[in-house]
Amino acid sequence: MTSAEQARDRWFQHMGVCVLVQQKYWAANLLLF
Repeated sequence: MTSAEQARDRWFQHMGVCVLVQQKYWAANLLLF
Protein backbone atom coordinates (compact mmCIF):
# COMPACT_ATOMS: atom_id res chain seq x y z
CA MET A 1 0.00 0.00 0.00
CA THR A 2 1.08 3.55 -0.58
CA SER A 3 1.09 6.09 2.22
CA ALA A 4 -1.85 7.85 0.53
CA GLU A 5 -3.90 4.66 0.65
CA GLN A 6 -3.01 4.15 4.30
CA ALA A 7 -4.04 7.73 5.11
CA ARG A 8 -7.32 7.24 3.25
CA ASP A 9 -8.05 4.03 5.16
CA ARG A 10 -7.31 5.73 8.49
CA TRP A 11 -9.63 8.61 7.51
CA PHE A 12 -12.46 6.22 6.64
CA GLN A 13 -11.95 4.36 9.93
CA HIS A 14 -12.02 7.67 11.82
CA MET A 15 -15.20 8.77 10.07
CA GLY A 16 -16.83 5.40 10.78
CA VAL A 17 -16.03 5.70 14.49
CA CYS A 18 -17.41 9.26 14.59
CA VAL A 19 -20.65 8.12 12.97
CA LEU A 20 -21.03 5.24 15.43
CA VAL A 21 -20.42 7.54 18.39
CA GLN A 22 -22.92 10.09 17.03
CA GLN A 23 -25.57 7.39 16.58
CA LYS A 24 -25.09 6.20 20.16
CA TYR A 25 -25.23 9.80 21.41
CA TRP A 26 -28.46 10.59 19.57
CA ALA A 27 -30.01 7.24 20.60
CA ALA A 28 -29.22 8.03 24.24
CA ASN A 29 -30.82 11.48 23.89
CA LEU A 30 -33.97 9.98 22.36
CA LEU A 31 -34.22 7.49 25.22
CA LEU A 32 -33.59 10.11 27.90
CA PHE A 33 -35.91 12.79 26.58
